[in-house]
Amino acid sequence: MQEIKENIWKFKNEEEWIVICTNGSIKESGESIMTDNRIAAQADIIYDMDKELGALVAKKGNIPFVFSDINIITLPIKDTYDGEISMDLIKTNISKLIKLVDKLKLGKIYISKLDTENKTNWKKIIRPFLKIALDDRFVIVTFVKEKEKY
Repeated sequence: MQEIKENIWKFKNEEEWIVICTNGSIKESGESIMTDNRIAAQADIIYDMDKELGALVAKKGNIPFVFSDINIITLPIKDTYDGEISMDLIKTNISKLIKLVDKLKLGKIYISKLDTENKTNWKKIIRPFLKIALDDRFVIVTFVKEKEKY
């Protein structure tokens, strides 16, 4: 596993595969609730993913989904948008993600850093698990805004 600081959408724009973290919550209108505003704004505006993802989660459950037409894979890390990150869910879905990446024969995969308010959990639990589970094909991307040009 590698780690970098960058705007994950840079890699999407370069036609690389990206992974965005999601949850299992669905609005009454059928759309998924995407809580990471940095990711959700782009996904909702550019790809209108919330409707398609909501339908998939309702039909198949809170599992990773491949959007091959736009090179995006989802990674559920929470059961609900306002719930806590679940290590059991992360472990299960990282395993599924690795199988999907192998099946699709993908090279580099850029994963949006699992958004956690608890920095201790990231440092002591989540990051060490990911370092063991993920090989060098996987790059964890900590979001930073692109520098504005004047």
